[in-house]
Formats: sequence, C-alpha cells, structure tokens
Amino acid sequence: MRLFEAAAAGSLIIADEIPFARRILGDSAFYIDLRNSDEDNFRRIEEIVAWANANPALAVAMAEKSHAILRDQFGMETLVRQTCEFAQSANRDIITHRVHAVQRLEEMNNAAAKAHSPLVDVIIRTGGRDLESLRRAIRSVRHQTSGRCRVLLVDYKSREDIAQFAASEQTDELPITYLNCGDTGFRSTALWTGLRAVTAPFFSMLDDDDSLMADHFLTLLSAAADAPDTSFFYTGVIRVEDDAEDFIWAPNFKGALDIEVPERRELKFLDRFDLSKFIGFDNFIQSNAWIARTSALDDVALIDPELIVGEDMYLYFMLLRKSPFQLVPFATAYWHWRSSQRDNSMLQVTQDVWAREGARLLTRLHQIQLYNGLSFAALRRLVDRSSLPDSDPIWPLAPARVSLGVQTYLAGDVVSLARQRNLNTPEAEGVWTSDKDAMLHIRLAEPVDHVRIGLRLMAAENAAKRPQRVEATINGQTLYSGTMAGWELSNIEGDLVFPKPTALLSLRVRCRYTIRPEDEGMSADSRDLGVFLSILTCTKLADRPAVLVPQEAN
Repeated sequence: MRLFEAAAAGSLIIADEIPFARRILGDSAFYIDLRNSDEDNFRRIEEIVAWANANPALAVAMAEKSHAILRDQFGMETLVRQTCEFAQSANRDIITHRVHAVQRLEEMNNAAAKAHSPLVDVIIRTGGRDLESLRRAIRSVRHQTSGRCRVLLVDYKSREDIAQFAASEQTDELPITYLNCGDTGFRSTALWTGLRAVTAPFFSMLDDDDSLMADHFLTLLSAAADAPDTSFFYTGVIRVEDDAEDFIWAPNFKGALDIEVPERRELKFLDRFDLSKFIGFDNFIQSNAWIARTSALDDVALIDPELIVGEDMYLYFMLLRKSPFQLVPFATAYWHWRSSQRDNSMLQVTQDVWAREGARLLTRLHQIQLYNGLSFAALRRLVDRSSLPDSDPIWPLAPARVSLGVQTYLAGDVVSLARQRNLNTPEAEGVWTSDKDAMLHIRLAEPVDHVRIGLRLMAAENAAKRPQRVEATINGQTLYSGTMAGWELSNIEGDLVFPKPTALLSLRVRCRYTIRPEDEGMSADSRDLGVFLSILTCTKLADRPAVLVPQEAN
C-alpha cells in the first residue's frame, strides 16, 4: 500500500526487498535489504538521499517512471477493465463446461432411449389461473438454452381452453403432454399425476404463475453431470412483485430521506442445504428452482399423500431418502408474487388447514428413513428447533391498502409483519409498539402529496417514572412531539406535504420508555409496551400550503 501512496505523491521510492516491488518497479526504485544491520541500512538510505540531492533530474525521472508503472498497471480504469475481462473469460469457460456437461447427459439419454427424447420432464399444475400466466411459464421452458424438455401439463379443472392451449403451444422443440386430473381438493393429486407420467432422466416442477431464466436447466443439469451420486439439485430465485406499485421493502433500504426505491425484485432462497433446518419444515427451496433424478422416484414415492398443502415438502423428504440435496449457487428462476392482488394460492389457505395438514404430514413422514440412515422421527427429536426465535415469514405480505377519508384500525392486514419494526402482535383495535423506537409502513389506496393525518394513540406510563413523551413522524415529517397522558386515548392531527405523490407512509413512533405490566404488578401481560396505535385517518387535501404546523394532542 505504501508503494502506491509514495508513487501517487510523486516521491522517489525506497522499498525493502519484497518480490512484488522488485518485479513491478525494477530499476525505478531503490531497495534495501532488511537482513542487514540497522546501521548499514541507515547509511544506505543516507547515500540514496545524497544522490537524489546531487542528481535531482535523475531522481525526478525515477519517481515519474515508478508512478507511470503503477498507474498503468494498477490504475482503477486498468483494474476495472482487467476484472471485466477476467469475469467474461471465466463466464465463457463456465458456460462451455456446462454445455459440454449437458451434451454428455443428452448423449447418454439418447443411447438409452430414442433419439431426441426429453432430458427433463417439467410438471406444471394448472386450472385456476388465466392462460397468460401459463403462457409465460411454458415459454420460459421453451426458451431454455440447453437441455431438451417436455412439459407435463396437469389440468385439475378439466378446462377445455387449457387443452386447446396445450395443443397450440406445442412445438417440435417443446412437446407438451396434456394430463386431465380430477379436482380432488388435494394439491398433491395434480403433482403426483405428473410424477407418475415422468419418463425423462430428470424431472422438475413449475407453478403456472412462475417462470425460469434461460440458463436454468443448463445450470442445474451441468451440476448433475458433475455429481452423479446426488439426486437433487436446486438454485436460488429472484422474487418479483407483479403488481406495478408494489416495491421491495427492507430495513434501511430507503435511507434517511424515506425515498421509495422502485425495485420490484429481490434475491431469495440461496441457502446451502441444511438438514437440521429442513427437518423443522424451514423450507428454503422454491418449488420451481430444482431438478431431481427420476431414479429417485420409487413405488413408495409415487403414492399420492393426498395433502391440501405441504405436498412439496413431502416430496422433498421422499427424495431425501436417496441422497442429500446440493445447492447450485446461482439464481436462475423467477418467483412471481402479487402483494396487492393476494391471489397467490398459498394465501388462500386458512391457519386451521395448515395446522391439520401439518399434523398429517408429520404422521406420514414419521417412519421414513433418510439418506443418513436415521428416521424422520429420530431426526426431529435430535433437532428440536422449538426454542429458536421465529424466522421471517416464507410468504412476504404487503400491508393492505388504507382507503382515504376512512377511519382505519391499525390491525390485521394493515400491519404487515414483513414491513414493520418493533411492534407487538396486532390486536383487534390497534397495535402496541414494543420498543422506544418503532416503525410501521402503511400503504394508501392512492398516492397523495398533501394529506391530513389523524391518529388515535395511547401511551403506556409508569407513574413512578417521568411523564411519557411521544414523537410521531410520517415520511420524516413531525406529526406530533410532546408529553402525553398515560393510558388515555388521544387524537393527534396534522397536515403534511410530500415532495412528490406517494402511496407509502412510513410512520415512526418514539417514546421515552416502555413498561412491562407484569413486572409493574399491573396485569399478567408480559409484553413490552410503549405506544398503542389505534385508528388512522388519511384525508387528501387539494391545496399545498408552504408551512406545515403539527397539532397538539387532545
């Protein structure tokens, strides 16, 4: 590092005999041997300084030469260009290796079956969505750069338009087998109908509202070619918000100015395989992000478990009987999500159904033996995750939109667990903050730039402490700041003007302290309580005043 600093300053360089300096700088610098005594090196440095004073032109020429060498070889522009060239070269090598690996698999498949038979059977369950989503899914399979595929299109609604659509979408490059499946009410039935029709060496799943990147199967199949003893390979995904106004939210993503970043994509599920997490049903494998060897599907695995939900986890554990899973560390699939429309199938399942199907899933898996020789039940006992804190929700939810001019309780869908910080579980008529600094993101039904905000709230208070002080800001603007009587609902109101129209309000609430009623002998409530946020009213205003005056609580 000191070499670069000295060269940048235009100095004559004196360095110790490190190979890098000698190799790069050559005769444009002086060198001392640290194996010599301090006295010898001191005299040598004196000689160099005396020479430089006696020969200033030569010393400047040496300094300029060393500066030019380091600038030309290690300047930012040079390093960026070399880095890009290296990345491009490495990428070409990786793609070449992958293509050759898939070609080997195809040659083996053609030798075992008829020529040009599919290498991957892709199971797509459909019946409840429009054809446009299905078309996007199928065409993402058609556009794969490598690995011949066949689509097994399982229609659980027996729709004539889907049968006609399958015939119209079929090409020589992408055969489509249409399978009519009865609507049993079990999501697993359609999947197992597809599994029993698999004939290719590999198979995969693709939901009819998701899609794949063009190199998805190239990436997975090349990994499979390099690991013949592994039966299951998976990648990460990019979650995409299909609703135009729903952007990705993350802590500290917007910065101090609370400027919304119009980003609708985020990286998800790029986790190395961890059986201890998986055994606790902590699923980090997206349903459209994997391929498996058909040889792992034995008679036991092909029995329909008749599950309403959780059928993908059941299939994973059936395949885990053969080998551990292998992460291929790339994101090559798209997981499409619709936070506003809320028509993703998993959001339609009630908690009662989840609980009941989870119990059935545990019963079915109880005695199966996994690849490591242990039963599912034994592993569950060994890996007890019940004491661990809850993880982030698997299906991120955006809060429901708040209508303008209507009193709305800050509860239920309005308070999304994925878009808040330091809040307790919402109640019927509001939500308590759990820390001295809390954040809640509220989505409005339409963008506003001038709005009147009304907020009903209540502060927790300990009479033995100082009076409770509360500060509430929205998108960085103060709505209220002052003391507040404890345990009494108060109404605050203020008119706010935003730099540009926005439908996202960032409500930040600070208080002087929180209390725990159980510790204070007030009740059995063991939660930390700060401020209770009850009712929000947002009224759109027409004019835009230059001065904003927050109002006092009443």
